[in-house]
Amino acid sequence: MELNRYFNFKRFFRLFRQDILLNYKTYGYYIAGIAIALLFVLMFGILVNRSFNFNHYLPIFIFFMLIAGVVGVTTAFPLTKTQTGMSSFLLQPASHFEKFMVQFIVRIVILFPFLIIIFWIDAHLAKSILTIFEVERALNAELFNYTDMINYIFKNVKDNGELIPVILLSVFSIVSFAFAGSVYFNRYKMFKTLIAFGLLVFVTIVFAVVLSHIFYPSRVQGFELEMNTYKIFWDLYNTQFYFYVVGVLSSLFLLPFAFYKLKEKEV
Repeated sequence: MELNRYFNFKRFFRLFRQDILLNYKTYGYYIAGIAIALLFVLMFGILVNRSFNFNHYLPIFIFFMLIAGVVGVTTAFPLTKTQTGMSSFLLQPASHFEKFMVQFIVRIVILFPFLIIIFWIDAHLAKSILTIFEVERALNAELFNYTDMINYIFKNVKDNGELIPVILLSVFSIVSFAFAGSVYFNRYKMFKTLIAFGLLVFVTIVFAVVLSHIFYPSRVQGFELEMNTYKIFWDLYNTQFYFYVVGVLSSLFLLPFAFYKLKEKEV
């Protein structure tokens, strides 16, 4: 069958198992590293705040998910870093799509739920360790739970529901960019991807500043940015629409781009 040429479940499962067996130490060091670093950050946060609560947990959670996620995603396709590894990668008995999907599932589909679990464990562990040593501020600290986060999300959906799709699309765009960077670059994937992302953001801001000087010359000076916000229709504003378009188009472009760059390596 034509489908079997691109995807076969048994072949995919063997490749998935091979990836785990080859990289289990790397995954183990990664998990241990981020878990220990997060534990110390949470313990420090509890020690320096009189009443550590959800408002303190939330920014640490966002920062942790961002940093750990970027590191995990940008280091995908580890075999492509060296010439020997590249040869091994090319000789794997699997289709381009299967190789792509194994890394996508491990680095995105499995990784992010795993990071959520790690944060919950570390948050409880940090409070428990300090409580054992009878640290007064640990006794006053709230016990982290995801119920508070779910309630926070629902509250914001009710009050600012239009921002949720913008945030989700922005996150997915960043993840897609990081994953594409892991395919495009061979060596120093994470650093090159971060530099490329920084340059892209900088160029976008500079372009917006130039447009501000062209269309609003009397309102802006130097490196200032001017943007009019207006409603397009119903409750959709032009700024929201911009993020929707960028989020959707970048996701639709970056993942196929990553796939075809992977195919290009095997030509």
